Amino acid sequence: MLTAYLAFKPSDTSPAIKEWVAQKPACPTLWSLEQTCTLFSKLDFEVRKTGSLAASVRTQILKALAMFSEKIAPYSKTSRGWGQVIIAEIKMWACRIKVFDSGDIAIFRIYGRKSVPALK
Repeated sequence: MLTAYLAFKPSDTSPAIKEWVAQKPACPTLWSLEQTCTLFSKLDFEVRKTGSLAASVRTQILKALAMFSEKIAPYSKTSRGWGQVIIAEIKMWACRIKVFDSGDIAIFRIYGRKSVPALK
């Protein structure tokens, strides 16, 4: 089983994808759903995929951010720099939501099963 962020089109370079890739600490190699399923098929896996999980993950992200922000005490004394860390984290998740909303990237769960004839 593989759960991954995948583009809907091979070699997609939309503005939302460029922005999402730019904020990553290491530049990811973005594959499309088609490329991923083709690779697994070439490796003799029986491939089954789910529909996009992006809407569900988007909801989970927003709920988690809401719960997180409720815990922040606006006038508490915290270590210097903590505010920038919180803002950076929120920006990272907001960027993910933006790329989901663009429709260029989604999250898919792919199941691969390899049949071994000798074991049948």
